[in-house]
Parts: sequence; structure tokens; C-alpha cells
Amino acid sequence: MKFGITFRNLESSREIINYIDHKMSSAFSRSKHKIEEAKIILSDINGPKGGIDKQCQIILTLARSKPIVVSETQENFHQAIGRCFYRASQCLNRKLKRRQMLLKKRNQQAA
Repeated sequence: MKFGITFRNLESSREIINYIDHKMSSAFSRSKHKIEEAKIILSDINGPKGGIDKQCQIILTLARSKPIVVSETQENFHQAIGRCFYRASQCLNRKLKRRQMLLKKRNQQAA
């Protein structure tokens, strides 16, 4: 799995990168072999004004499938990243289960 982190309107931070690495390994531990590419985009929408404007967006690319795009906006980056990885993990698991069920149905119909 290839992955990249993009920072928009803010400076990159070693703490944030380590946190993303930790969340990625825990959220996609079982299914990381199914993911071809993961893009994480962090942005501060309002700049230094403050408020609920810290956004995390995750784009997961799977083989022979449309990409999964999840976005979350929260008050700080840790909350946005944590919630976004949770939602991306849930969405990926649902998609993989659906794919598995369709393959099972095709195999049963072919037999």
C-alpha cells in the first residue's frame, strides 16, 4: 500500500504524521493488503482564526473499484483524524463484505 499525506494551509508536524501512522496501522490492519493507495489530506479551512475548521480527508483506492472518499471536520486535528479513520475503516469493511457476498452469489449461481 502506498500512502501520502498532504498539508493545506498549515505546517507539517512530526506529531501529526506519527498519529496518522498509528491510526492507519490500527484502522486498516486486517485489510491493508486490499488497499492500493491511501491519500490523507489535512487542511485548516479558516486559517489561524480558529473554530471548527480542521479537516481530514482520506481517499482509499482499491483494485477494480471506485475510490472511497471520507471527510471529517472537527475542532482539532486529532479528533478529525481519529473520526475520519474510523469512518473510512467502516466504509472499507462494508465494501469488502459486499464484494465477498457478490462473489459467493456468482459462484453459487455458476455451480
